[in-house]
Amino acid sequence: MLQFQPLETSTHSTEKVTPSPRISARAVCEALNDAEQKLAWCMRVVGALSGYRFDEATGEDVIEFQQRLYRIIADLEALYRRIKREEKRLIGAKARYIPVWFAKRMAQLSAYSKKLRDGLTLARAVGDGFVWFFYERDPQLIEEHLKLQPQLLLPPDLGAAGERILLENLRGVDGKFMLYHGITSLLRIGDFSFVDMTSLRVACLAELKTTRIDPQRINLSLSIISGDKDQIPKFPVREPSEPREPAPPLSAPMQARFERQRKVMQDSIVAAKEVRDGLTISGDLGFHYRELEDVVRRSHARTFEYVKAGDGLIIGAWRIPGSRSYGAPSPKRLIKCMPEVASDMPAWTTKILDAGSTWNSVAYGGLGGDDSLKARSTGLPFFAWPVNPQVLADIAFERVIIITLFNAGHLIKRLHASGYEVELDEGGQLRRATKQVDNKLIELENYSYFMSLVPWALMTEDAVMSMIEQTIEATKSVPLDKHPAKVEFRPVIRRSSARDDRLTRKRVPG
Repeated sequence: MLQFQPLETSTHSTEKVTPSPRISARAVCEALNDAEQKLAWCMRVVGALSGYRFDEATGEDVIEFQQRLYRIIADLEALYRRIKREEKRLIGAKARYIPVWFAKRMAQLSAYSKKLRDGLTLARAVGDGFVWFFYERDPQLIEEHLKLQPQLLLPPDLGAAGERILLENLRGVDGKFMLYHGITSLLRIGDFSFVDMTSLRVACLAELKTTRIDPQRINLSLSIISGDKDQIPKFPVREPSEPREPAPPLSAPMQARFERQRKVMQDSIVAAKEVRDGLTISGDLGFHYRELEDVVRRSHARTFEYVKAGDGLIIGAWRIPGSRSYGAPSPKRLIKCMPEVASDMPAWTTKILDAGSTWNSVAYGGLGGDDSLKARSTGLPFFAWPVNPQVLADIAFERVIIITLFNAGHLIKRLHASGYEVELDEGGQLRRATKQVDNKLIELENYSYFMSLVPWALMTEDAVMSMIEQTIEATKSVPLDKHPAKVEFRPVIRRSSARDDRLTRKRVPG
């Protein structure tokens, strides 16, 4: 347990308690537009870390990044919390209002909340891209983080004040860089991580508890958990100028919660260090990033522009007409004009059909929504893609609409050509494939996930097929007795500069 000196503060809450002006669409729009301008700088820093252009950011920018992103998130959350308080107040006094007005106002507030939640998701997706640079060599620990539910909001009141103070006063110590989990959706265990800047591996996790000493002072206590005591950062010891007061005790509920959190950190550190397999396979995977950049560069307001990426993938891009800010609502005319601007879609769809195949199954998707921004353990975060940050910003801020058309039939046909009997579900997706290899019956299940890497992660079909073939080949080394053995694979996608020879891992339960 490490204790910081009591720090003077006159802030009891992260939100103002003075009366606020009426919440309006204009206030929400202005808040989101302000966030858009500030996030542009953050995206450039993340783009530099992802390897797009290293000269886009300096070391000082990297150090300053977390505080800047925190302030963007905190500002959006302050308005979001105001809206939720307003909703609660209106519901409590519902009988005093005309039903039609009440329903209309609640619908407005709900729409404002949704727009701000989207903004917070986007901001934290940028944070995911930032921390990925420091975390991608610890994929097992990322998996442990993702087992917990993400938190939409920063802690309220005193907890937020403590985290903000620590973030502003401690960037790193003893060669360890401090990452703040509150600016991400990816990191969910504890409040902070310390990364060894020599090895770029996570050294430890930390949980912060904040207690009040008196109306003007609070106490911060940081508990650090590591699998290696030598990796715990050594904080400089300074004699206090005046006798240090003992830390105020935690309340019983807070103490119980802290013990649960500490156990989760301990269990996660142990689980992440377990040797999960003795077999690794890897390869240089291909992606359609350049095709994405090309079609966004060519996009305009008249119609969708398209590019064929591999045998079964079409990427389309349409630039929304006029100068439209992120905070502005989507004009209804944009929806009405979609059939016209997408009139070439059927013709382009035929380009990925295989006339001589019975396996055609075209799925429609897109990039830039929650599904693209959602943190996953098996792929690069959206903002960690080595793509021009302006292209990613155009997609994320809805200045360019991206659609994907994917025909999984080409991959299914390749499996069938390799001797597999394939079975499809009602939607035409691969359910399983079986093949007799020597004296073994190889059965593949849930391989639709691998195929989804084409439209979701823009992985090439050759790369996906290579992973499937390698995993099949790897099963030959699994010893079998009289009972079937279940071998589970899933990919771990990393930038080539961070690869430590493992892109795909195997687990054999039991």
